[in-house]
Amino acid sequence: MQEIKSHYNENDIQVLQMNSDLSHWREIAENAQSEINFLSNLLHQSTAKQPVNEADAQFLKNELKSAREFNEALIDQILQLETKLEGMKECEDLECETYFLNEHLQHKRKIREHFSKYRNLKKTLFSYFNPGIE
Repeated sequence: MQEIKSHYNENDIQVLQMNSDLSHWREIAENAQSEINFLSNLLHQSTAKQPVNEADAQFLKNELKSAREFNEALIDQILQLETKLEGMKECEDLECETYFLNEHLQHKRKIREHFSKYRNLKKTLFSYFNPGIE
């Protein structure tokens, strides 16, 4: 996060904090995208090389596909929010600031929920792969 200057007002500080959140979320989502691609490739290779429960493998493939699609949409939303947040600098009343803060909090909940589900999916995948590791 950028250093807070003594001349910054409360609005400036909120914008800095929200920009810091957005940057952090984008980094996490981009890393997750790489992980999802890796796990998808690993799942594909493992099903091609050894006998597996097809229903479980297909379920995991579908879950990874859904996670990838949601994550891609999330990255786009974060980029849009970064641009949109610039509008908060122009707010002249509390109602305007409240709008941006509430939108930020809604996305924060959505992002936390997504990554909680994603962590659980990774745990499931690790359990799936673990017996095949020699």
